[in-house]
Amino acid sequence: MKTFWFMALLFTVMGLSAVNLELAEQYRDFEWTVHHNNVWTHYTETNNPLLGYTQADPCDWIDSIGVTITGMPYHYGGKDTFEQWNTGYELGGFGPGAHSAHHSDSTTCSTSWAAGIDCSGLVGRCWELSEALMPNCGCGYLRSNSRSITAQLVQPGDAFVKIGPGHARLNYGRNEDDLNDQWVEVIEATGAPYNKVVKRPYKIEDMIAEGYGCYSCSDSTNITSGSVSGTWTLEGGPYMVGGDIQVDSTATLTIEAGVNVLFTGHYKFTVYGQLLALGTEDMNIFFTAQDTTTGWGGLRFIDNNTNEFDPSRLAHCKIEYGNAQGNWPDNVGGGIFCQSSNTKIDTCIIVRNKAVAGAGLYASDSNPEIYYSLIAHNRAQEFGGGIALCEVCVAMIINCTICDNDVDETMYGGGGGIYSGSYCWSYLLNSIIWGNDPNQLYQVYRSRNDRDFTIMYCDIEGFTPDANGNIGSDPLFTCVGPDYYSLSENSPCIDAGYPSEQDLDPDGTRLDMGAFPYFQTPEPPVVAISIQNNQVSLACSGSSRSSYAVYSSGDPEGTFTVDETGSFNGDVWTAPLSGDKRFYYVKTVTGSRFDEQNVASLSEFIEIHKKKASH
Repeated sequence: MKTFWFMALLFTVMGLSAVNLELAEQYRDFEWTVHHNNVWTHYTETNNPLLGYTQADPCDWIDSIGVTITGMPYHYGGKDTFEQWNTGYELGGFGPGAHSAHHSDSTTCSTSWAAGIDCSGLVGRCWELSEALMPNCGCGYLRSNSRSITAQLVQPGDAFVKIGPGHARLNYGRNEDDLNDQWVEVIEATGAPYNKVVKRPYKIEDMIAEGYGCYSCSDSTNITSGSVSGTWTLEGGPYMVGGDIQVDSTATLTIEAGVNVLFTGHYKFTVYGQLLALGTEDMNIFFTAQDTTTGWGGLRFIDNNTNEFDPSRLAHCKIEYGNAQGNWPDNVGGGIFCQSSNTKIDTCIIVRNKAVAGAGLYASDSNPEIYYSLIAHNRAQEFGGGIALCEVCVAMIINCTICDNDVDETMYGGGGGIYSGSYCWSYLLNSIIWGNDPNQLYQVYRSRNDRDFTIMYCDIEGFTPDANGNIGSDPLFTCVGPDYYSLSENSPCIDAGYPSEQDLDPDGTRLDMGAFPYFQTPEPPVVAISIQNNQVSLACSGSSRSSYAVYSSGDPEGTFTVDETGSFNGDVWTAPLSGDKRFYYVKTVTGSRFDEQNVASLSEFIEIHKKKASH
């Protein structure tokens, strides 16, 4: 089920926090409704509530009274707070404009009319830069304090600043799915065609070519060598590691979302205690190398099962350019090495790592759990290009994409995707194993007690479709941009995962195979809000009455219920207004599909297999 919110009538900003990206999100999500006082008085009224006013030089937004706009309006020279903008807006100032033609007062940074915010004003507000540092609302200070863009050092909150004709963009986060570290999401105040604060993706190399530099809100933190613990914060990042470091057996290190950990040489990161590197979907954690050819020594979890802590966890992390070298065990597990450590890995990217064995991940006497993760373009010399399991392991690999990993030699059987040694067992569910060389899976058999792969609802190259839901069809990845391994619309992996009524993809449909679910529910249609004669009308373009429902409440933080006061006329819902304010939201609904009914939830199903594996 896809849900989106919008508010009608008077909009009041509440609970804003003028700190970093939280404030940027508020500027991006700010909502306001066009009313009569916010268009020029010499516009010509059409007497049509859905058309509003017209003029030879029309409004930058839309000539429609009652339309809700999401995003603080852009205005060159503007740097309004929400309170300043609301004051001018509600008092019937000349209205939000994107250029000087929309107001009569041309004074720079004037607040006598509802202006909005410009690019440097947005960055200045989010970083609380003083008026003295930002004279005339310009980018000069940001430009003079910017440096060359280095993709591996860019962190959320940094600003990309264009030299010459100024423009500033606030970095929201790097794309963790981007194999080449080039794409970022930014929040920016921009002119045409948006004329408001928006969130958009950009390619770093394109910005460099256009003359952008990087303004950072903080200096890096240098870590020389030895023991580390406590918390590595976003404000303290990036963290530049200049020697071998370790988390002691009695210590925990927490790494905040958005932090970059950059190894300046071939140094390893050993965890005897607990590591909690918990990024988010928008703010990932990166473990990478300054010299991508030399690389670094990788994350190495050792004897975690015997310390006092719960397992170490990695979430929304990207582990890249690990290069395991030297004597065993330093030469295995290029990205991640687990020895007697049941590390949990969730929604991570493990790419471009090298080792003698287990280039992406090597596990020994460990039971790793890997969920919704991409393991790709790793290269091993002897076995286990993507994953190597050795010396009694049980691995849970759920909704993963393991593709395009390589093994140079075949004398040990290869296992380009996954190598499973004797006394090891792998449970694969809802995963895609494709394009690995020289083979997708390799299982060592040395005695009757050896375990095997248990494979259900997976797409594995060379497989014949079977009763366990497995297929061997080309997954049809998009193969473009940062989301290279996302599923295209015709992929056979869509709705082909484990059927469960309780566990669904984010779009409300049956689970897909692979790390990146395909979003099937169409984006919600634009909802036009019209207010006339004490009536509110909600027109959900392109949606029939049966495809959306209207909920309302007098309190935006209260309980929303189906609004029974309204009625439909075709696809337009109309109701009388009540009280000083009314808040509305619309739910659009799509059906969910199942091949089977009354099946167990995925979590119960996985727990059953964990218990089986323990015997």
